[in-house]
Amino acid sequence: MKYGQQIRQILSILIIQSLTMVVLGLLLPGLVIESMLPAIGIAIIFLLSQSLYWWLFILFFSHLPGWLFPLISTLVTVSVLTYLGNQIPGILIVDFQSGLWIVFILTAVAVVVESYMSLDIDQAFDRFISRRVILKRGRPQTSDVPGILFIELDGVSEEVLRKAIQNGRMPTLKSWLDQGSHHITAWETDFSSQTGAIQAGILLGNNENIPGYRWWDRKKQKSFRSGSLWDAAEIENERSNGRGLLSQGGASRANVFSGDAKETLFTVSKILERDHETGPGLYFYIINPLIIFRMLTQFIYGVFREWAQSLYQRLRRDKDGINARNFLYAFIRAADCQIFQALTTYVVIGDILRGIPAIYASLTGYDNVAHYTGVESTEAFQTLEEIDRFINRLEHAARLAPHPYEIILLSDHGQSPGVPFKKAYGVTLEDLVRRAIEDKKKVFYSVDDDDLLDKFDAFLHDALRGKPRTTQVLHRFIARITQESIKTGSARRKANPAAQSPISPVDAPLVVFGSGCTGLIYFTEAESRLSLEVIQNYYPNLIVELINHPGIGFLLVNSITWGDIVMGKEGLYYLSNDTFEGANPLADYSPNVPGLLRRECTFSNCPDIIVNTFFDPLTGRLTGFENQIGHHGGVGGPQSFPFLMYPSKFDDRALPIVGSEPLNDLLMSWRKKLQNLDN
Repeated sequence: MKYGQQIRQILSILIIQSLTMVVLGLLLPGLVIESMLPAIGIAIIFLLSQSLYWWLFILFFSHLPGWLFPLISTLVTVSVLTYLGNQIPGILIVDFQSGLWIVFILTAVAVVVESYMSLDIDQAFDRFISRRVILKRGRPQTSDVPGILFIELDGVSEEVLRKAIQNGRMPTLKSWLDQGSHHITAWETDFSSQTGAIQAGILLGNNENIPGYRWWDRKKQKSFRSGSLWDAAEIENERSNGRGLLSQGGASRANVFSGDAKETLFTVSKILERDHETGPGLYFYIINPLIIFRMLTQFIYGVFREWAQSLYQRLRRDKDGINARNFLYAFIRAADCQIFQALTTYVVIGDILRGIPAIYASLTGYDNVAHYTGVESTEAFQTLEEIDRFINRLEHAARLAPHPYEIILLSDHGQSPGVPFKKAYGVTLEDLVRRAIEDKKKVFYSVDDDDLLDKFDAFLHDALRGKPRTTQVLHRFIARITQESIKTGSARRKANPAAQSPISPVDAPLVVFGSGCTGLIYFTEAESRLSLEVIQNYYPNLIVELINHPGIGFLLVNSITWGDIVMGKEGLYYLSNDTFEGANPLADYSPNVPGLLRRECTFSNCPDIIVNTFFDPLTGRLTGFENQIGHHGGVGGPQSFPFLMYPSKFDDRALPIVGSEPLNDLLMSWRKKLQNLDN
């Protein structure tokens, strides 16, 4: 950036902050400002106090224990501002509390100015602060061998990404395309189009026997949930061969699985390993009032923005509006989009500046927002615009790294639009199952609304390592917020985090999971998958009740006589020989879907009955079993077609890709060739 532009940015902030100080002098009891001139002086001192803090931090504070930083940084910044401010004629700062308010408000004003004037403050921070901290403490790994950075945009389909770029929402990505440095293509997910299964395939190269986000393990007689700290660890331990995508010195940030990375932070599968390596402990430089106040301002702005946007949605009587988008959801959205994504970006910038050879980080804001506001809503595209700014920071940080980096963007799945199943038809999947079987039969039912809480848990455990009581208290607080915000009418979370139904799945002969547009039905008393004939013998109304419902698109069951069958309302598809009778129930889906369903049927944990909601190819809409308006978990529409944005120089002869394990093979081949790896 040119020096003239830098000077204009600084002057812009000084002028606006000076005006802010004049207003504060009228409103803040502990502050006296007699005129505009001293107000300009205090604004200049505020900028100088920031510079002094960072100079002291780089030279001295970074050697001290991390828990001291909030205290030291607050004390230094406010004390310097208060002391020097009181040396200016016409200004009186009465006490420390008044100085603290001044620091917070001026920081908040700077954040607002930056966002509206597109100022380069974050990139300047990365150049002058982050880089110097890493050079002093981080042991940068200088090399001629390029690094590789994988950035996952959770839930973004290729279709949505292209629209965001065309609409000017993602100028960084557009510049890559215009320069010819990158190409975009779609790839097709496995049948289970959700993060748990897909990330296991991408990062570990193995997602066998993961039929959904949540499932019943017949052999172990227990339910699994991909986002559970305990279950994710077990899933990875059973599938890792030590040669994952991030093996040989990589770093995993904000993912479900580690990819065999050396360092992990906010990675669900490694949270419970007390000795897991997070990095050299340099990320505490964000724990200072300037950056904390910036994040707090952005968080507050995010909350008020969501309240205003949700109110507008209700006033215009949006037919897709859902009650889960309520007062409390604003805090969830702001935490995810304004706090978690920013923290992940800070951490990855540190990784880049240290020269970590392979980094995989997930930015999850779009997936969250699209679930509750719509796949192509204004709010969803705003989130992509914010993500583009994070990507821009990472791109600029890569230019400062001790060796070159290649950047690959990808998504794990997309989302398909549609209202909740219950809103469309007045019943839940649980209701359909219960009324088709004996009234006295016990049914465990759960939907996959736990993924938000799982994400928060990962951040809490890593951010508060060694503080289990604090973590537990915050977990309960956030659990109450998330459950109040996204509850769907099912029983609320009990003391056991794994149980949302009045009974445990272990005690229920019938277990039903709702995962986006897919239902998974298990008969837990059976040691293997029940056949269609046995199900009809014991529950003669169940199949008929399900397939005849207008909201159900197809069922997948196994027949003793015909093998695995896809059942539609007007026809059958025989997976064993790819033939069908009547109307083909898979006619409106990708031609790869029969193969994906055959693979699903090979899993020992394959449900006895798989349910996929009705997909309308004309509108691209389907319903979901969760209280959301953006869905994924099965097939139908853009949920199955995420994107891959890769450097043009890479060999792309293996494209197009179908399945997350083949995608791992492609990404790993690129990394091996780039870094001359031999495994």
